[in-house]
Amino acid sequence: MRKIINTIILVVTAILTMGCELDNYDAPQGCIYGDILDAETGKPIPLPVEGSTGAVVSLMEVGTGAVLAQSFYARQDGSYRNAMVFDGDYTVTASGPFTMSMSYPVTVKGETRCDMSAIPYSRIEMNVEQDGTKAKISYTVTPTDASYKVKKTYVLWNYRKQTDIYTG
Repeated sequence: MRKIINTIILVVTAILTMGCELDNYDAPQGCIYGDILDAETGKPIPLPVEGSTGAVVSLMEVGTGAVLAQSFYARQDGSYRNAMVFDGDYTVTASGPFTMSMSYPVTVKGETRCDMSAIPYSRIEMNVEQDGTKAKISYTVTPTDASYKVKKTYVLWNYRKQTDIYTG
């Protein structure tokens, strides 16, 4: 009985081993990086925070039959970087607090820069004057379209860099 069980285990192990293919792909050598820029001012668009409420950059590989994009978050300063990309052709898009964003065809080969343009819902100018433990903050919010109405504004101050109404 023990011989039969050992033989069955050996046969199953052999079948499972033969059914597995080795991963013969090299690690990704490509990197895509850039800034999400205001299409009208040419300046980087500051984003709420990195992570769940920021802008999402998506890479869709072209010509491979891929149906799912590789997505990741941009940084708070409007820049993004992904160093785990295979060299190849992609369509790159950004989605976030913008009224308009575009798709860009890009060929990634090593370190590849791809700046993207978008129009934010509004532009915020802020000035902070700090005196010891007190801070005076003044700001203006200017919608990029006259039909956009600003109903509420918030100023959040926290010891953490990435703070918004969801994470503060």
